[in-house]
Amino acid sequence: MLPDVGWEDLSDFEHEMYWAVVEESSLAELPLGVTDVLQGGSVVRHGPWDPAACSAYLLDWLTRGLVELYDMRVGYPTNRPEVPGPPETRHGPTGVLPSELSRRLLSEWEHWGDDDELWMCCRLVVTDLGAQHLDAAVGLRP
Repeated sequence: MLPDVGWEDLSDFEHEMYWAVVEESSLAELPLGVTDVLQGGSVVRHGPWDPAACSAYLLDWLTRGLVELYDMRVGYPTNRPEVPGPPETRHGPTGVLPSELSRRLLSEWEHWGDDDELWMCCRLVVTDLGAQHLDAAVGLRP
């Protein structure tokens, strides 16, 4: 979704979906919104968001190959061998979930708030394609 406009033209919801992916938010946290405490102590509240709207937005990004889900109980995406850094820091599984399972979990937004560690442990992560596309869309890359 992220239309072909500048960062300043995006809605608060679009900004926060971007940050949710970049900051690897869990599905349980996603619709709750966030509170930013700015320099000087002022507070800005973003959200809460309609879980169905979050789901629709992120399903589009999943379909376009911009995001994935990973289960932090299994591993971390930074374990991928192509991630820069010393090889000894990249060991173990990535935890990245198969696309169809990710699609199902993103579609089951009505359960994101259930008292089940699955929803807290399944987190968003940007793909390499997503990093290029989303960063360009928000003006972080040319």
